[in-house]
Amino acid sequence: MDFFKKGEFGKKNSSRKHENERDFKAGDERRNRRRRLDKESKKRQYSRGKTIAGSTFSRLHRLEEDAIKSATSREKIHRLSNLRRKIVTIFFVTVFLAIILLFLIWQFTSSVRISVVNADNIKDVSRYKKSINDYLKSNPMQRFRFSTNVKNLQNYIISKDSEVQSVDQVGFAGFGVTKFNITIRRPVASWQIGETKYYVDRQGLSFKKDFFDKPVISIVDDSGIKSNDTKAIVSDRFLSFVGRVLDISEKNGQKVTKVSIPRGKTRQIEINYDGVNYPILLSISNPPGSQIENAIRAIKYFAGKGETPKYIDVRVPQKVFYIN
Repeated sequence: MDFFKKGEFGKKNSSRKHENERDFKAGDERRNRRRRLDKESKKRQYSRGKTIAGSTFSRLHRLEEDAIKSATSREKIHRLSNLRRKIVTIFFVTVFLAIILLFLIWQFTSSVRISVVNADNIKDVSRYKKSINDYLKSNPMQRFRFSTNVKNLQNYIISKDSEVQSVDQVGFAGFGVTKFNITIRRPVASWQIGETKYYVDRQGLSFKKDFFDKPVISIVDDSGIKSNDTKAIVSDRFLSFVGRVLDISEKNGQKVTKVSIPRGKTRQIEINYDGVNYPILLSISNPPGSQIENAIRAIKYFAGKGETPKYIDVRVPQKVFYIN
């Protein structure tokens, strides 16, 4: 006996299938709704440092009177912490800027003080001060001591005042005042040409002012050249050679007592040493060191033999000519 008819069994299976599909869709909707609620809940969560809606923080920031009265202790502490942080920051920035400003003022040179270290008889230093001020005017960024190019400054002053040997920046001498030490060249020989007197120091540098009382060797001009033609023999090279000869001779234990220009010569000199009774002929075309070395060797040779030549000539390298 058949309990079910063929058509009734098919209808029951179809209804169960539809019910399962509805349950599955309902589950999806619940899951989607839960996800949306989670997202909205996360959006509504308060983040650290954010202002809570309805709080008095924004009004406290504007210093409203009723907000200050109604603010909670937490809000007041938070506001005071921010205020203290701002004040500390402003304080340190102000101190830092003040230190920089004081440093720049301390380094700035608005005026100069000059001290001549090796010539006490120089009382008027205004021309040296003027030279330094002129240099600083043309180089305003070098008014700060840390940026001053002392070497260029020294070269500038020497070009204006050739008797200056060196310039040293000592440093702070009062707000806006910088001290400079100036060393003056000490002459070892002089040469009178007409109304002009030339001096030369041990480095062979020539200048026209002498501030020392110690007598120097005078170059005797026996060349016979007229005073109008003195430019033919007066040159930096000639004076430099004389200064180097005097310096090298003294370093080798020989003191020069006389320097002269032989008659009709413009590129030669004769020198006399203390205790040596004959002159030594030198040429300015050759290095002074090798000529002085040959001359001293010849002097020792003649002293050992007990001979006294009329003169010795060391103009040719590694050779000595003499006349008895």
